[in-house]
Amino acid sequence: MPYQYNLVYRSRKDDQNPADYVRRHLQHIPSKEIVAEAYKRYVAQNTIPKSLTLVEVKQATEQDLQLQKVTVAVKDGRWNDTQLSSFSPFKDKLSIHNDLVLQGHWLVIPSKLRKGSVDIAHQSHQCMVKTKHLIREKVWFPGIDRLVEEGIHGCIPCQAADPRHMSRDFLPLPVAPVDFAGPFPSGDYV
Repeated sequence: MPYQYNLVYRSRKDDQNPADYVRRHLQHIPSKEIVAEAYKRYVAQNTIPKSLTLVEVKQATEQDLQLQKVTVAVKDGRWNDTQLSSFSPFKDKLSIHNDLVLQGHWLVIPSKLRKGSVDIAHQSHQCMVKTKHLIREKVWFPGIDRLVEEGIHGCIPCQAADPRHMSRDFLPLPVAPVDFAGPFPSGDYV
């Protein structure tokens, strides 16, 4: 190649060396604990479903005995309680921030608010897969899939729209025109 160059090392004591910024400014790099706390704060603040408030979730978490035991177990590292069996497979992913329980990047919903969260996710009567995807964007709790499936299987509008249930659960469509209302003063039928 037609280039000729010389490499010169300048120690970190040289403030004129912009390439050595990290070594000269170590005090400006946040520690892992600070980054972890900032991440937990972000998750706690941004995963609250729009229909709930942070105060509601905190109060329900304080009243939920199982989540209180989870909080103690996360802090102490003792997972011996049999009531924590649904949480213990996720113990390495659980954390506590500002009295809220987090599992990875999800907010753990207290048992009192779980059915309401599923109902809100299913409010537009989307299919099972879309409802599960929607609820999993922000929240988590043990048995989330089972609760979603139960909610959708018990939903009359969803069952009515499902072609698998049309023939056995509903009357067949009439073959001839049927009058639903009338006669009106004009002599017409609907």
